Amino acid sequence: DSDAINARGSAPLHLAAAHGHATIVRQLLEAGASPKERPGHAHSIILPAVIAGNSQCLQLLLDAGASPDASPQGDDPHSVPILAAARRNQLECMRLLVDRRCDVNAVGPFGETALHIAAAAGRDALTRLLLSIPSTKVDCQMVDGMTAVLMAAASGSTACLRLLVDAKASLSVATN
Repeated sequence: DSDAINARGSAPLHLAAAHGHATIVRQLLEAGASPKERPGHAHSIILPAVIAGNSQCLQLLLDAGASPDASPQGDDPHSVPILAAARRNQLECMRLLVDRRCDVNAVGPFGETALHIAAAAGRDALTRLLLSIPSTKVDCQMVDGMTAVLMAAASGSTACLRLLVDAKASLSVATN
């Protein structure tokens, strides 16, 4: 069974994608492995490819119908693909997710979005990409009230701060 899972909830597609084996991913898909989310899976079918930065595997999975969005598993902040791409600075993976119209405003357990993560880490290419998407909420607040502008300022990321200011992000948001 090409969709069988191991004791950790990983299917063959998870493992092949995590290790960057695009040929194996392609063969599994051709053999009928499902790119759709299934009960019992430990995480999104695309998450291992995103975390590892395997954009070729991610492209194959998305082309086969895998969802660019995923529901968080518990409080694991790495379980949302776009957040994982931001945390791991995976620009090509983020481009693929954005091209497939993933929810760019998906939040982690503290209300953080990919924009918060990118701005806080000084990742100006990711920040620029996210700000190029009209649906990105530039003033979205985390649970503690922090915005991407505040995160960029606190981390000393002048490039990200400039991008956010140019995108008309508010400079007067109060935190909790």
